Formats: sequence, structure tokens, C-alpha cells
Amino acid sequence: MPNQASAWKEAGGLGAAATQCAEAEGIDQDYCDSVKKILNTFFTYITDLLNRIHDHKINRIGELLPWNWVPRTVPQALAA
Repeated sequence: MPNQASAWKEAGGLGAAATQCAEAEGIDQDYCDSVKKILNTFFTYITDLLNRIHDHKINRIGELLPWNWVPRTVPQALAA
């Protein structure tokens, strides 16, 4: 549980930073872009994890850890 709480706390902090970037002037645009990219990756990971975990083989659960995670490819028909 501490790791989950830490991840959500970090995501909340990044969300606040992204909001500040949108509202404030004088903040480095590269910083804002990197924060948005990190948030996008984090939420993409969480969404994919929740969609896959229910039918994922227990002996391959390590594939879903953040450092081993590879996103599923979206079929072209669904991407459009």
C-alpha cells in the first residue's frame, strides 16, 4: 500500500504542476511539456494495467510491473 499511495501522491503533484503550467506565465515550457508527458505515461500505464490484470497469467505477472511494462498495441480499426 505505501507504494500505491506514493504513486498517487506523485501523480497528484504532477497534476498540480501541469495545472500551474497552464495558468502561470514565466514557467519553462519544456518543463510543462515533460510534466504532461509523464502524466500521460502514468495514466496510460494505470489504464492498461487495470484492463489487463484480470485475465493475465499469475506466473507472468512480472510483465505488468512498471519497469517491465510494454503497452498493448491498439488494432488499427480501434485506433481510428
